Amino acid sequence: MSEIEKSNFSKAKLQEYKRQIGNRPWLLRSIIAIVILAVLWYGYLWYMQRRAEVEQSLVRPVPVMATAVEQRTMPILVQAFGDLRAFASAKLSAESSGNIVNISFEGGQKVTAGTVLVTIDNETEKANLQKAQADKALKQLEYDRNVNLVKRGAQAQQVLDVAKAELEASQANLLAAQDALNKTFIVAPFDGRLGARIVSIGQYVSPGQAIVDIVDAERLKIQFSVPEKYLSQLAVGQEADITTSAYPDRMFAGKVDYVAPSIDPVTRTISVEAVFDNKEGLLSPGLSVQVSQVLAQNNQALVVPEEALVYSLEGASVFIAEDDAEFVLDERVREGILEQQSAQRNVPIDELPPLQIKKVKRINVQTGTFANGVAQISEGLKANEMVVTQGQQKLRDGAIVMIVDPAKRMAEAAAAAEAAKK
Repeated sequence: MSEIEKSNFSKAKLQEYKRQIGNRPWLLRSIIAIVILAVLWYGYLWYMQRRAEVEQSLVRPVPVMATAVEQRTMPILVQAFGDLRAFASAKLSAESSGNIVNISFEGGQKVTAGTVLVTIDNETEKANLQKAQADKALKQLEYDRNVNLVKRGAQAQQVLDVAKAELEASQANLLAAQDALNKTFIVAPFDGRLGARIVSIGQYVSPGQAIVDIVDAERLKIQFSVPEKYLSQLAVGQEADITTSAYPDRMFAGKVDYVAPSIDPVTRTISVEAVFDNKEGLLSPGLSVQVSQVLAQNNQALVVPEEALVYSLEGASVFIAEDDAEFVLDERVREGILEQQSAQRNVPIDELPPLQIKKVKRINVQTGTFANGVAQISEGLKANEMVVTQGQQKLRDGAIVMIVDPAKRMAEAAAAAEAAKK
């Protein structure tokens, strides 16, 4: 097809298109309406965007306190919950039968090892002991006499052997009689504090019947489990601290004295035991505590104040304050803030420090060790990032804030208090 033919064909198509539109005027009106609506819609979006920017610039920033994420040395801890147990405890029971003739303790009394607590009627045992002692003495004399006779050749060796056997039997009888007498005395096996008194003088007791409990509570221990990933860091002698709701403001120090030689195949944990001094008597066996074992020191730990953490169903998070190049604070709002600060501090506006206007962003974090009011952040933050420590309750993601220097605010409050006194 030649160029002339193509031109004539295009003109014919255009005339046909115009003829069709002319026959259907509603189509033309529809196209015009769509174009007008599109222009209006994009104009509306542009207007709303500009309006939002203006409204945002007029928003008064939320005053908050903030601090930088610090890098410091922090202990690497494993923490667990458990109950304290006495270092030693025993339920003392009768070893012989008979009536109780003497009780020399009171419930809750502290005693030393070897103290006689209860005496069971032992007249028969004493008599048997005396008889055994007399028999042993007689057998000893007979044996000594036969030794001399054998040395002089006046007695056969066989008679001496019989006398020796009888002497040894009498010695065994003496030991048995002494043991039977000892069993009529219930004595403290170690230093400790006694439990309640549950027997009375004149009461008949049988072997195995409970007499009293004794507990050594001057040292306490707790057994807890540590995940297997810490196996290489566990060692006897490591520091362990416990805290309890009974003494919320105090920490008790102890040492690890046992690490299990094997890992539990079901829980994949290692059993660890720590011992704590309790000479002050503040703690009691059975008390629920939280134990923290120090495994090592992290020299590059990132920490934030505990009050910077915000908790939700998703876990812990913080608000970090960042510069926003797109945000411009309205001059009227800025002047209002400066005038207010000038009045509060009694300082000319031109001597006030620059306003720290930031935009906050909520970040989920992974926490580690908590110690001395700070929390270690193992994931989510970088050193020197600014985190909000007070005022988070009023914030949402993307809010505009004004950083207030806590030191200056405290100084201003103190100055105001002094002025009020005058």
